[in-house]
Amino acid sequence: GVPSDEADAHASEAAELANLRNKDAQLARTLSGGQKRKLCLAMAIVGDSPVLVLDEPTSGMDALSRREIWATLGHLKTNRAILISTHFMEEADMGDRVVIMSRGSVQCCGSRQYLKSFFNVGYTLVARLATPSSPSANNNGSALSIQERANALLEKLSGLFPSISLHGIQGHDVGFTVSNSEINA
Repeated sequence: GVPSDEADAHASEAAELANLRNKDAQLARTLSGGQKRKLCLAMAIVGDSPVLVLDEPTSGMDALSRREIWATLGHLKTNRAILISTHFMEEADMGDRVVIMSRGSVQCCGSRQYLKSFFNVGYTLVARLATPSSPSANNNGSALSIQERANALLEKLSGLFPSISLHGIQGHDVGFTVSNSEINA
């Protein structure tokens, strides 16, 4: 535990690490779903436990909040072991070791690189498309949509990686998949 005279300082530090600035006066029931996930992370951080066990820590969060929490977890893992259960492969990718389970049984275990090589998954490239200050126009003179801008970027990247594919779009974040063979060539 934490000595009572240090509790406030630990709670403030944990809230800061979990990106809950200016939420310390709010009741938990008034927080959004993503903020409640951040609160759970903050509660796990308090006390400097050498092991954190987190179940789907970024489920229900927007892409920006998810990446902030991933950055925080990356910072925290230098001082402790972190066990995360998740359905996000990108989240699992933060781990030094990845265990894939199905129906309660371990299916495979290894480093990220080993599993990617074994399953020939490749790499994920994520690009954040900025909001243009002067919008590019398509053929009819209107501003290009995120999808059109992602397709234009895909066309440019395919010159470097012929088998690159568009993985998905979330907000302004665009994900591409590149095969192992093109990276290792």
